[in-house]
Amino acid sequence: RLFFGGMIADESFTILQTVATEMRNMFHTVAFIESNSTGSHQHRNFRFPPGSKRRSVLNKLYGDNTTVTVDYVIVVDRAKNYIKSLDKLSTMRQQIMMEHQLRQQVLERWQRNGMRLDDVAIFGDADEMFTRDFLRALQTCDVPEFRVGQDCKRPKILGRAQVFEGSPECIVGNNFKLWKPDALVGECVDGIGDKNIHPPPKRMWGRQNFRAPGHGYDENYDDYFASHGSKAISNGQKMYPLWTPADMRGVAGGRQTPKEITAFHLHNFFSSGQEIRDKYSKYAENLPRAKAVPLGLIHEDISLSIACLYGTKDLGKSRKLEAGGFESVDAAYTPILYQDEAFRKFDHSRFRKLVLKDETDYGHAIGSCENWNCDGCNPRACDFKNISSYRPPG
Repeated sequence: RLFFGGMIADESFTILQTVATEMRNMFHTVAFIESNSTGSHQHRNFRFPPGSKRRSVLNKLYGDNTTVTVDYVIVVDRAKNYIKSLDKLSTMRQQIMMEHQLRQQVLERWQRNGMRLDDVAIFGDADEMFTRDFLRALQTCDVPEFRVGQDCKRPKILGRAQVFEGSPECIVGNNFKLWKPDALVGECVDGIGDKNIHPPPKRMWGRQNFRAPGHGYDENYDDYFASHGSKAISNGQKMYPLWTPADMRGVAGGRQTPKEITAFHLHNFFSSGQEIRDKYSKYAENLPRAKAVPLGLIHEDISLSIACLYGTKDLGKSRKLEAGGFESVDAAYTPILYQDEAFRKFDHSRFRKLVLKDETDYGHAIGSCENWNCDGCNPRACDFKNISSYRPPG
């Protein structure tokens, strides 16, 4: 049986429908967590509250054979109390750790919904998923990582995800693929597997967060075995810690198919320019300029999609567009809905309308990491010299 878990916030129904079509009637449980706070501790209203029309639609997207749940996390106004152990960390690290604390709730839902040792846990975001064919392969093939008796050292099957940026026609090329999502057998999931033979590791900043150095961080377990001794040995075999959502997202320990596309990531698929601005100003990136500058000067990823829309040369340093758009890739490895040309045109039209409306209010520009003096890892360190094109609002 397949179990999915992840966060949900402001993803458009276009994204949810595209992802749900791959998953439809294949999953036992689809478990979402929604919070009333953004990563930068700004209040947000629940988008899928109980009894709402949106929640009703969400429940039906994944098929009659799938249980869809949304568990709600209410963050108190005094955010420092909620993450008091993180006070000395940078703002970005606080936001990441807060996400891990929220994601931990997925484990409790999986437990309540009856996950077993031989079930497959898939953890990701609402805008990413394995292709339907690969999901079926995970269910039916003899996958070594899913056999009984795992030591849980490297239990993950990692997606090789094609990235779509803003539109089905805007594909990140230059052989750029994300290692998302993650799948592992229930035997290695924290709260499902046997903690008596997989003792818990020491963690940084609380039990929901990253493993400490020597306890699995960067795959070094020297201190873990020194601490637990024979407790981490079963039938003469070393046994490694069980995996939390923080581990699934941030710890190396698995394999990825070497060539074939097995997953996809639909990045920045929104219904309005304001939703894009809210993401980059209120969530993990927390970029103040997102409230005022043209879309193409907020972040390299958005600049890439704007260049795609206008058919101009992208200037990205770390990411490049796939020349030729959707027609240049093998449709067999794309989302099922994208194999319908009418749907692709509809969704690309959504993106075009979004951009044109936003440019009326904020103007048009296309920038890049090279002329921003940043490489994506430090998107705040920007200057706006040598921008390839600019038009004022209006």
